[in-house]
Amino acid sequence: MLAKLLKYELKATARWFMPLYAALVLFALISRFLLYNDPFVKNEATGFLQIVRILSMSVYVFLFVGIMVVTFVVIIQRFYKSLLGDEGYLMFTLPVQTWKHIMSKLLIAMLWNLLSAVVGLCSIMLLIPAQDLADFGLLFTGINEYFGTIGYFTILFLMLASLVFGIIEMYTAIALGHLFRKHKLLASFGMYIGLNTISQMAFILIVPFFLNTIGSLSEPLHITPGRLNTLILITGIIFAVLAAVCYIVTNIILKRKLNLE
Repeated sequence: MLAKLLKYELKATARWFMPLYAALVLFALISRFLLYNDPFVKNEATGFLQIVRILSMSVYVFLFVGIMVVTFVVIIQRFYKSLLGDEGYLMFTLPVQTWKHIMSKLLIAMLWNLLSAVVGLCSIMLLIPAQDLADFGLLFTGINEYFGTIGYFTILFLMLASLVFGIIEMYTAIALGHLFRKHKLLASFGMYIGLNTISQMAFILIVPFFLNTIGSLSEPLHITPGRLNTLILITGIIFAVLAAVCYIVTNIILKRKLNLE
């Protein structure tokens, strides 16, 4: 049943993202043509071509920012509307465990976050001159130098764990805010601030116990790839634990304290 929920959620959200992705890549290509391939632009662009180039880049930037905003809004809107809004009456009559509803929202939200990042990065690469693309290789060289090969896995784990926590933290805040009879959206916002504060306190209390694994930051020669990877791994584990706690809390609220009135 989880597969069917994922399919339904993907279809419901794809209509928001696919046109935006296509438009972003299209205007990236147009801007690249106007910046590097047009002979008039290469020499001395006329006033009209300058205006066209500025307009194209403006639309590109607008779409780039728009994708980030839409991703954030859709994540919140789909969870709230599908599980706590009018659709909740239908969704919770289905013979599906509550955790599967949450998981379907979480996985699709992660998918669109990752796709938005990939499409955004690809669009930026389209705007970069071909001779400058080689500089991207310096990023991987730096990772190998400071973190070693295992750094690719620890950094990826940290990114995924922080992404999961960022999404499920919003879900938990919305679920907690929905327990209030009035001003539920305002209560959800307050709960999000509270959860964010608690998570920051957790890092402040826990991370210092592991700082000796990377040595003194004032003595960079003592920092080794192993110690850096250990700190990254510990940070990722903290994110994962916080995400698990938020997931459990959200599941309990939706399962036992749900109020759709």
